[in-house]
Amino acid sequence: MNPSSLQQIYAATTYWLLLTGSAFGLRIGKTSIEFEDWLNANSISSWAIITAANPYSQALSLTENEARNVLLLQHLHQLGFYQCYPAEGRPDEGEWSPEPGFFIPNIKLPQALEIATQFEQNAIVFGNVSETPQVVWAKNLMEDELEIAPA
Repeated sequence: MNPSSLQQIYAATTYWLLLTGSAFGLRIGKTSIEFEDWLNANSISSWAIITAANPYSQALSLTENEARNVLLLQHLHQLGFYQCYPAEGRPDEGEWSPEPGFFIPNIKLPQALEIATQFEQNAIVFGNVSETPQVVWAKNLMEDELEIAPA
């Protein structure tokens, strides 16, 4: 899949933070006052949504994706991120099914990108309090598009 198509898919997705009794639907580049209030009330200054599902946008079965996300959650706990919340990316339309993952509070961007790379993800959704959610690429997709000419 080419980088511009992936960018469009990420932009046309709602990223859900699933809490007990409530949820926040986050959009790339969009502000949510209620979400910012929740971040502030919970002393969260930065966050990321990361999945282990569908590595490098290659669709896997539900069973395979669930197993990968179990490993991701175990890895997050080993790193000291015990308060992770279920999250899910739900595309507005198209062939992709909702993709489960985790909302990780108070993670720094370099560490979030390292985890995403370990779990073969193209990108994460990342934010800081008082800033809009953004897609941050963990993998340089342009490398995949380059063809090496024979010598």
